[in-house]
Amino acid sequence: MWTSQDGLASDYITAILQDNSQNLWVTTHDGLSRYEPKSNRFSTFTVADGLLSNEFNERAKFISTEGEIYFGGSKGYTHFNPDEIRDDQRLPQVHITHLYIRGVKIGVGDTINGEVILNRALTYTDSLSLSYKNNFLTFEFVGLHYGAPKKVRFRYRLRGFDELWSKPVAEVRQAAYTSLPPGNYTFEVWASSPDGYFSSAAINRLIIEIRPPWWDTWAFRSLALVVLVSLIVAIYHLRTLRLRAQKKLLRKKVKERTEELSQRTAELTRANKKLKENKAELLAANEQLQTLSQMVHEADMAKIRFFTHVSHELRTPITLIVGPLYDLLQAHTTASHIRQMLDMMYRNAMRLLTLINELLDLSKVEAGHLAFRPLHADLMQLVSKVSEAFGYEADRRQISFRVETNPESLRVFYDPDYVEKVLSNLLANAFKHTSPGGTIELSVQLMEEAEVVEFVLRDTGHGIAEDELPKFLTITIRVARRQCTTEERA
Repeated sequence: MWTSQDGLASDYITAILQDNSQNLWVTTHDGLSRYEPKSNRFSTFTVADGLLSNEFNERAKFISTEGEIYFGGSKGYTHFNPDEIRDDQRLPQVHITHLYIRGVKIGVGDTINGEVILNRALTYTDSLSLSYKNNFLTFEFVGLHYGAPKKVRFRYRLRGFDELWSKPVAEVRQAAYTSLPPGNYTFEVWASSPDGYFSSAAINRLIIEIRPPWWDTWAFRSLALVVLVSLIVAIYHLRTLRLRAQKKLLRKKVKERTEELSQRTAELTRANKKLKENKAELLAANEQLQTLSQMVHEADMAKIRFFTHVSHELRTPITLIVGPLYDLLQAHTTASHIRQMLDMMYRNAMRLLTLINELLDLSKVEAGHLAFRPLHADLMQLVSKVSEAFGYEADRRQISFRVETNPESLRVFYDPDYVEKVLSNLLANAFKHTSPGGTIELSVQLMEEAEVVEFVLRDTGHGIAEDELPKFLTITIRVARRQCTTEERA
C-alpha cells in the first residue's frame, strides 16, 4: 500500500488503471500519479501539466483499444496517450535561503540573545553554532528549476531529531522545529524533478550545533563531580572527628553513670529494707480491714433482713384491707359517691401494697436477687389503668388532667411492674407540685422510625433545674425545685 510518503499525489485514491507498459495510473483528490514498477518511483501530474482539475471522481476510468486513457474529474474528463508522455528529469538546485529564530528573520551580523548567528549569507554557510536559548528554528528553502518550478516537490528532515523524511510538499517551503535540546543536528532538504523524481544529487545540508548551558557542559559536570567528591571526603573526615569526640564524651558519661548507679543501688538496698518493714505493717492493717469489711457486710445483711421483715409485717394488714374493699366494690349496693371513695381507697391501698412490694424489691436488690420479667402485653392499657388511679385526685383539686395515646392499643415486650412504678412516680410527682386549677398532660406515642415508645409529661407546676435532671430518677436523690407558675415542664 502506497502513501504520499512514497511520492503519491494524495492519500485519497479514487481510481487505479494499468497502461500497456504495465505502469499504474492513480487518480486522487490532489492530482494524477504514475507508478513505474521497473524503477519503483512515482511521477505526479497536476493542472500545471494540462489537467482540467486535480480532483478526480471515484472509479471514473477507461482505457481504449488504442491504449488511450480516460479519467473523469470534477471539471470534466481528461484523456491522454501514456506513450506520448515525456518525463522532465532535470533536477533543481536546492538552496536554504532564510533562517528564523523564534519567528525573527536572521540576517548577516544580526545578534540574538547576545550572539551573532550569521557571519555570511545562509546560502554560503555550511554550519551553525547556536546557544541553547536559540533553539526555536525555522528554515526556508527553494528549488531552482526554470522549466516547471511549481512542480518541484520537497522533502526535509532534521537528523539527530527526526530521521524520517517529511511528506513531499510543493506549496509549503518551510520547516519549523521548536524546543530543540542541546546537541548536533543536520538539516537536509531534498528536491524532486518536475515529474516527481527524487535524486540524492538534489540534497542540500546545513550542520547545526546547539550548545548546552554552562551548567550542562562536561567541564561543569567534571568540576561538580570533583567538588562533590571533595565534599564527601570533608564530610567523612568531619564525621570521623565528631565520632571520636562523641566516643570520648560517652566514656566520661558512662563513668559518671556507673558511679550514679552505685549510689542508687545502695539507696535501693536501704529502701528495700524499709519496704520489708512496711510490708509487715500493711499485712496487719489488711487483716483489720477484712475484719471491718465482714462487720459491714453483716450489718448490711441485718438491714436487709429488717426491711424484709417489716415489709412482710406491713403487707399482711394491707392485704386484709384490700380484700374487704374489693368485696364492697363487687357488691354494687353502695351509693355512687361512697363507691367512688371506696374505689379511691382501694386503688390507694393497692398503691400502698405496691410500695410494700417495692421495699421487698429493694431488699432483693441489696441481696442481688431482683429479676427483670418482660411480658408481651398492651402497653396503652397499663397507661390507662395508671392514669385512672389519679382521676379522683384531679377532680378533687380541680386540675385539668388529659391523657393522649397513639395508637390506642400497642402490644410490646415490657415489664409491667417497672413501667407502672415509673409512671406512677412521675404522675404522683406532677400532682404533688401542681397547684389547683393547673394542667397536667400525659402523651404516649409510638416513634415508628426509631422503634421506641416516647412518654412525655407536661404540667404547670414547679420546674427542675437543668443541672439536676440527671439525678431525677436516681434512688434516694431529692432535688431542690425552682418556683414557677406559668412555665411548663416535661
